[in-house]
Amino acid sequence: MDYHYTTAELCRILAGQSYHIPQNRCFSDFAIDSRKIQPGGLFFSIVGENTDGHLYIEQACKNGAQGIIACRDKLPPGGLSLEIPLILVADPNRSLRDLAKDYRSRLASGFVLAITGSNGKTSSKEIAADLCRFLHPKVNATQGNYNNFIGVPITILSASLDASWWIVEMGTNHFGEIQTLSEMVRPNLGMITNVGESHLEFLENMEGVACEKSGIFAGMDSGTIVAIPSDLRHSDIVSEQAIQHGIRLVRYGFTSWKSEISPDYSATLRECSSEQACFEFLDQLFEVSTGNSLLLRNLLGVLTLLYLHNEPPDLLCEACRFLNFEVKGRMQFRQMPSYLLVDDTYNANPTSFNEVIQSLRSLYPQKRLLVVAGAMAELGKQSADLHFQLGASMPMLGVKYLFTFGNNDATYYIEGWKTRNKESENTFHTIDLNKLVSTFNQVVKKDDIVLVKGSRSAHMEQFVDAVMSYE
Repeated sequence: MDYHYTTAELCRILAGQSYHIPQNRCFSDFAIDSRKIQPGGLFFSIVGENTDGHLYIEQACKNGAQGIIACRDKLPPGGLSLEIPLILVADPNRSLRDLAKDYRSRLASGFVLAITGSNGKTSSKEIAADLCRFLHPKVNATQGNYNNFIGVPITILSASLDASWWIVEMGTNHFGEIQTLSEMVRPNLGMITNVGESHLEFLENMEGVACEKSGIFAGMDSGTIVAIPSDLRHSDIVSEQAIQHGIRLVRYGFTSWKSEISPDYSATLRECSSEQACFEFLDQLFEVSTGNSLLLRNLLGVLTLLYLHNEPPDLLCEACRFLNFEVKGRMQFRQMPSYLLVDDTYNANPTSFNEVIQSLRSLYPQKRLLVVAGAMAELGKQSADLHFQLGASMPMLGVKYLFTFGNNDATYYIEGWKTRNKESENTFHTIDLNKLVSTFNQVVKKDDIVLVKGSRSAHMEQFVDAVMSYE
C-alpha cells in the first residue's frame, strides 16, 4: 500500500474497535499469510476454504505484526487480555474488501481495466498488462489467478497509487460476486471475454453465467466502455444489463467470425501459422508471435479498448511486436523431441475445451491430434452429460485418440466418444498416472499434436511433468 492508514482511519473505514493499539499508529503494509507479514504490518485474519487466519494470530505477532484485523467471536481464549494489537470487526474477509474499496478511491490519475469471462481472463489480462507497460511507465496487474473475493482486494491493495494502469482480473463461481468486486474496483474500462459453461454448479446455466458476468457493470459510471466479442453467446442478456447501467457496449471481431451482430471494430486476418499471424486493424498491419485463434481474439478485444481510450494505433501496432503470449499451463506449446505438447492444464470447461481443439485443428490440419483429458469441475448436475457431449464431439473435431485420467466424471468422455466413433479402441482410461504415461508413450507418433487439459482439481500438470521427464 502506498497510503499510510492510521488505526483511527482503519476503525472508521472497517467499522472496527481497537484494543492495545495507538490510534495514530500507521500501516502501509498488510498480509493474509502470517508467514509473510512484514515488521509493523497489518494482518487480516481471513477465513479461507482450508483454514482460518485466527489460528495464526500469535504467529503473526511473533513475525512483527503491529495490527491484527480479527472477529471477536474467533479470538483465541483470553484474546482481549493478551495485549494483542487488535482491530475487531464483524468479518475480516469483508474488511479486506472494504479497505481495498477505500484504497481504490485514492487512485487519482490512473485508470482501471477490469476483465471477466468464462475463459481467457488471464491471457487477456497478461496481454493488456504487456501492452500498457509498453505505452506507459508504470502498470500493476493481477498476479497469477488472484481474481476472487480474496485475490482481487489483494491485487488492489498491492497496487501503486501513481500507476498509469491497474489491470484487474475478476472471476466468480456464485451469483453476485462479480457485482461486489466491480463495486469495489470501480473500473474505467471493461471486457467480457466470453460466456461459456463454467461454474454451472452454482450459476445453473448459460443464462446464469451471462447474468453474472454482466455484474461487471455495477461499479462503472454511466457511459463507461465495455468490449465484448461480436459472437458472444447470450449477448441479449448482457446488452439488456448494459442498458440498465448506462454502459456503452462495443463489439469487436474478425471478419471471418460467424456472428449475427456485426462488430463495431473488425480485423481481417491476412496470414496465420502456428508461430505468427498478421492482421489488418485500425488501418495498421499488426504482426504477432502467435497464430492461436483464442489468443488473437483476446488480443483484439484489448486493442479495441486501448484504441477507444485514445492510444495511437501505430503505437499499439509497435507494442504487439514485443508481446509474449506464454502463460504457464495456458495453451503453452512445448516442443518435445518427437511431438508437440500443448499444455492447457490450468483449467477447463466445455466451452474452452471445444475452442482449444478447434484452434489446434486449424493450426495443424494435417497432423494427428491426441487429447489427454482430466475431468471438468463445478458443472453441477449437468457434469456427466457435458463430459459425454464433449467426448462425442471430439471425433468430429478431428481428435484421433483420447486418453482420460481420474476416478471421476472423466469416464463419461469415453462413453460419449463411443457413440460417434467406430474406432472405440482409440481410447484409454486409467486412474494410475504411470499407466497413463506408459500407454501414451506407446501410442504417440512422430509429429503428433498432443493436447493436455482438465480442471485444476484433475492435476493434469502431473502428466505433463511426467512425459517431459520421460523424454
